[in-house]
Amino acid sequence: ELSNVTLLLHSIYPVQFEESNVSVGYLPPGQPVPITVYANVMKNATEAVYTIPIIVTYFGDTASEPAFVKVPVNGYVNFSIQALWGTTSHPLSASPGSSSLPLTFIIKDVGLVDATNVTLNIVNSYPLLVSQKSIGIGIIPAGEYNEGSITASVYSNITPGTYFIPIKVNYFGDTSLTEYVPIIISGPKLAVNLVTIPPQIFPGFYDIRLEGVVVNYGTGIAENTSVSISVQPPLELISPNNISLGAIATGGVVNSTFLINVHNNTPAGSYTVYITVNYDGGSLMKPFSVKVYPKAYLDIVGVHYSSLTSGASQVPITLTIKNEGNATAYNVRAILGQSDVIYPYVSSSNPLSALTASESSLGDISPGQEVNVTYIIDVSSGASSGIYPMSVTLVWNQTGSLIPFAQSDSFNVMVSPPLLSQIGKDFSNPITIIIIVVLAIIIIVLALVALRRRKK
Repeated sequence: ELSNVTLLLHSIYPVQFEESNVSVGYLPPGQPVPITVYANVMKNATEAVYTIPIIVTYFGDTASEPAFVKVPVNGYVNFSIQALWGTTSHPLSASPGSSSLPLTFIIKDVGLVDATNVTLNIVNSYPLLVSQKSIGIGIIPAGEYNEGSITASVYSNITPGTYFIPIKVNYFGDTSLTEYVPIIISGPKLAVNLVTIPPQIFPGFYDIRLEGVVVNYGTGIAENTSVSISVQPPLELISPNNISLGAIATGGVVNSTFLINVHNNTPAGSYTVYITVNYDGGSLMKPFSVKVYPKAYLDIVGVHYSSLTSGASQVPITLTIKNEGNATAYNVRAILGQSDVIYPYVSSSNPLSALTASESSLGDISPGQEVNVTYIIDVSSGASSGIYPMSVTLVWNQTGSLIPFAQSDSFNVMVSPPLLSQIGKDFSNPITIIIIVVLAIIIIVLALVALRRRKK
């Protein structure tokens, strides 16, 4: 039996012991006693089995024996690093202009020994702006994973693609290697379409909605997206020409609304509208054709009536309506405007006729066709002689229009003074009096001549 046993350890290539002597104590005969010591393997060691000499002392250092320990060095350390936007439980995608996104590095020890004191150092971060250059990982058991995250942003002017960033891996305190880690910058792909509301546009339509529909069918987020519109005369843009849409996620659809007016004198035809979409890393411009459909134009080309005098009643007045446009007006209705002087006749025996006295149905009017409409009117007894303006509102439908058309046309009528009033007025004229006296004398002379002939 041996007592007071101590192991004297001396560092020799490639093993460097962390302590120089280890107390074993009592060593019974014929029985092995396991002793654990800590040592480092020099980084320039090669794989082999090394014989390391040690000295065993016992009986209080009164005796000693040399011994040899075979130490196999057959392990190595290597790493595999992957980068993932977001986290392992919530992955994301990054595109040009992405800001403050989590970036997770997943590192695996593909060697045969555990790696300790592992840190990652980002040597060159382009095209990223990172919150920190160093990431502490700690221990990675052989064949296992560990991970660390930072916050990163992507330059807005880069091209989407895969970028390799050099990462220096430090381990074991003084050992390092460099890995090039792929960083995927996804690219948005945008498409734009234009929709008009209403679907068919006619002259005289106002506040027409032009809906720019932007779709991101790419693999990255479109950052800082904006859409603008350019229209050509005679179309009139009445809303701002640029709208900010912000970020559009993958698969996202965003609408932008612009307003235009198409004035009543706008010729029918197709007009080009340009939609431009700008976003970080790219832009898109696409022309669209906006069609203005032909419209019926109804005009009063004739006004027919007998003499109108103050107090006249049940006087027919006929209007000739002509379609001078290039489209058929369907289900035309003509509504006569009225005033305190001239208004539709209403029978006292049928007062309800007042509801329809001013309205007439003209049916369909084709381009170039003329249609007559007759109203029965009364003239106020207090009406002064003169010319009075009147109006007719024409309402009709057209193929393709969701709303009816309305147009107001004006015409003039003349109110003459009554006959007795005219005669009375003429007597105040001296020339008229002289003419009447002369006519009276002539009549008297002719009467006397006729009388004398009868007496003979």
